[in-house]
Amino acid sequence: MKKVFLILLALLFTARLSEAVAQNDGVTIGGVTWATRNVGAKGKFVKNPQDVGRYYTFEEAQSVCPKGWRTPTAGEFDTLVGAGSEWTVEGTTKGRSFGSGSATIFIPAAGAHFTYDKAPAEVGARGHYWSSDAYSDALGYDLPQGAMAYNLRFDEKSAMTIYHNNRAFGYPVRCVKAE
Repeated sequence: MKKVFLILLALLFTARLSEAVAQNDGVTIGGVTWATRNVGAKGKFVKNPQDVGRYYTFEEAQSVCPKGWRTPTAGEFDTLVGAGSEWTVEGTTKGRSFGSGSATIFIPAAGAHFTYDKAPAEVGARGHYWSSDAYSDALGYDLPQGAMAYNLRFDEKSAMTIYHNNRAFGYPVRCVKAE
C-alpha cells in the first residue's frame, strides 16, 4: 500500500511539474507580460530560460506560441529594449537580461539559421527573435516586396528592433501574453 501511495505521489508531482513548465506565468515589463522561456516544439515552452528552443521562419513563428500567448509586435520589442538590458551569462549560456529589479527576463543569444542546410550561426554571440510584424520593403535586396520582417537583435554591445531580415531565416520565438 505504501509503495502504491509513493508511486501515485510521484506521478502527481511529475504532472504538476509538467503543468508548471507549460503555464509560464511570465514577467511584466513595460506593461507587456513576457514569457520567461523560448518556444520549443510548437505550442510548448522549453524547460529552462537558458534553453534556445527551436528555430522558426517568420510565417511559422506566427502560430507557435502556446495557447494564451502570441508572437510580440515590433513595438513591444521596442518597449522591451527601452526598459534596459545588459549582457550576461546564465549558467553557461550567453544572452541579455531585459528589464530591471525583479521584473527581468533572460533571453539567450541563440543565433539564427540563415540557411537550413547548416548549423545555427552566431550562437552565444547574437540573438535574433521574430516579431509579428512584416516589413513591406525589400530595401534594395534581391528579394520580392514583403520578404522582410521586424525582429529583435542583440549582442554583447547593444539591443535593437530592426527590420531588414529575410522572413525565410530561422529565429527562435519569445512569446508575450495575449490579452
